Amino acid sequence: MDAIRRLLLAIGVFALVALAIACGDSAQTPQATTTPEATATPQPIPSPVEFAPEPAPGQELGDPSFEALPGATAHFGRLGGSIYRIEMPDDWNGRLVVYLHGFRGFAPTLTVDSPPGLRSYLIQEGFAWAASSFSSNSFIPGLTADESAALWDLFVEQFGRPELTYVTGVSMGGGGTAIAAERYPDRFDGALGFCGVAGSGPELEFLVDSYTAAAFVAGVTQAEFESTPAADLVADRLAPLLADEAARERFENIVIDLTGGPRPFAREGIRMRAEANLELVGSAVGAGLDVIGLFDNQDRVYELGPLSDVSSEEFNAAAIRASGNEFLETFTAGQNITGEIKIPLLTVHTTGDFFVPISQQQILRRMAEAAGAGDLLVQRAVRAPGHCGFTAEESQASLEALIAWVEDGVVPAGEDLLADDLSDIGGEFTLTPR
Repeated sequence: MDAIRRLLLAIGVFALVALAIACGDSAQTPQATTTPEATATPQPIPSPVEFAPEPAPGQELGDPSFEALPGATAHFGRLGGSIYRIEMPDDWNGRLVVYLHGFRGFAPTLTVDSPPGLRSYLIQEGFAWAASSFSSNSFIPGLTADESAALWDLFVEQFGRPELTYVTGVSMGGGGTAIAAERYPDRFDGALGFCGVAGSGPELEFLVDSYTAAAFVAGVTQAEFESTPAADLVADRLAPLLADEAARERFENIVIDLTGGPRPFAREGIRMRAEANLELVGSAVGAGLDVIGLFDNQDRVYELGPLSDVSSEEFNAAAIRASGNEFLETFTAGQNITGEIKIPLLTVHTTGDFFVPISQQQILRRMAEAAGAGDLLVQRAVRAPGHCGFTAEESQASLEALIAWVEDGVVPAGEDLLADDLSDIGGEFTLTPR
């Protein structure tokens, strides 16, 4: 068990420090039959971003090959410790979309995705797109931004600098998109984040809160929490409460209140994820991950809302408490947003997401306002249960709104996700009623 834990810790550490390793000669020439030329622009090309030369320990490169759509060519290969895909339309409009995938759950093989819901649209409209596997399957939103910037450098080397580049991603990649909007305004012109985390720290905080709510409903005391292995608590005390209708509803009410309050599809969404979220803690412990070291709610003041049958004061008095150790600092270093957005950022979130709840967008809004960058952030909701459950039509409409903002100065319509009552959000941007 200790050996496995050290391996997983090494994966996280490697992912976070790999950017300090230069490997400018690691890129391989992409496989392709033609090389369209980009429209020349006077913009300078920034210095290359450093990237990991090899995959994180315990991970291996998958196969990046794919078939191009009609009217396009496929380019793929290896970039240091990652693999990539680029699809170039025959009639390129000079614009590039860089796509960031979501969390892989520590899977051993690094894989790369084509952008869901957007790929056909992009090629039809003349956009090139690029996507990376990243060098680690750990929870690394900051690294997704950095290694996507390195992929942009490779694209420029092979095809020339695009006239405009848009960055987009989902879940962990949605958080990476926001981080890219902070770190790389010299590469990206606009950002579109779908169902994004506000960094690894805020997402871990949500999982801790869900665990804490379940422990409260199950009657777990502080002494039990400190003396019982986390996996045993999940299996013996927390997971069983979901089978009891009254206990489950009480748990759901607390979590809904903690993540923004009543909203469309909240009940449906939490019932899709509650058990999986608790099992995530148990499975991580089973794999040797120091989950308790990732807990840090010692100073957290919980504020419940209208659904809960317990007061905030009572909940805070009885909630289990833990302080994170050095593992938490290592796991989250460089993986959080700052709010210092430098390019237009549009975010879209489903109302019933309880893997990455909409409260992550509230955190992003508060941080952007505190950094004086609120005008560069527009947020929308879509009424749907589940995580990242957008239709292709909704994804395309969101991208078109971002393009109009960047290229025509038309600021997209959005909505206030910090409102006290979220029961009416999402109606305007839900193009396919659920």
